[in-house]
Amino acid sequence: MHFQFKGRQVHVEHQVIVLVLLCLAWALYYYFSTVAQPDEGPESVLFIKPLILIMAISAVFAIATAVKIAPAPQEAEKPADRGILHPQRLVFVLSLFIYAAVLPYFGYLLPSLLYLIGMSLFLGLRSFWILSGLVAGYTALLWIGFKNLMGVPIPIWPSF
Repeated sequence: MHFQFKGRQVHVEHQVIVLVLLCLAWALYYYFSTVAQPDEGPESVLFIKPLILIMAISAVFAIATAVKIAPAPQEAEKPADRGILHPQRLVFVLSLFIYAAVLPYFGYLLPSLLYLIGMSLFLGLRSFWILSGLVAGYTALLWIGFKNLMGVPIPIWPSF
């Protein structure tokens, strides 16, 4: 839904709002109907209550992102979309093929980190600190996710 308000263009994604409110209403109904049962009672919803609180907090953010307010649009010509022949799109598609081809030979960790660094630099990220933080965060996520949570060791270099 689009409308103008005080010289600003407002776009509301009503599907998101309706879906979020329906999910939240169902979760609250389930919570209160379970608490009301005499044989189960409040002890049966110890895990559900924190999930509903997180869902309610997330609902506020989801609804806030569904409403977009922008200045009134200016009439300007858009450049024609060149489709897949745009050089940046070609580089991105080719880099995915190269990344997939390198995975069997160099494992997962090293090509993933190099791909992350290469695509970040290609997309215009020039700050050393942001790039270092991105690589360190990605590596930490991989290590925590695979090694600690799933118990799958991550070899640094592939063993042939």
